[in-house]
Amino acid sequence: IGLMALLQGDKFTDHIINSITNTLTVSKDSLTRASCGFSLACIIRKLGGMKSAYHLPATVSILHVLAKDSSPLVHVWALHSLWITIETTSLSFAPFAIPTLSLSLSLLLSPDCSTSATY
Repeated sequence: IGLMALLQGDKFTDHIINSITNTLTVSKDSLTRASCGFSLACIIRKLGGMKSAYHLPATVSILHVLAKDSSPLVHVWALHSLWITIETTSLSFAPFAIPTLSLSLSLLLSPDCSTSATY
């Protein structure tokens, strides 16, 4: 999906990201929510740091919400997607670094942070 977004251009990318966002707002299924978050990270990865700057705030916001999800599956994939986003965007991620570190710390210190059910 990331490669399609890169090849088809900005209008298609906007449409896909809006479609993924709409799917996330209506879906309660853990697998769907996890795959939507991962799809956003794949789009960011293929677009690269400079082209993805427009979509970065929305993507990070969505991944933060998914990282707080009660489902371990969604939780783990959202954190992995955040890592992909951070790795791809590099310095463009700087404005989101402190909130993401705070989120990571709160998730690590939370008593119900268990990923054993995912594996």
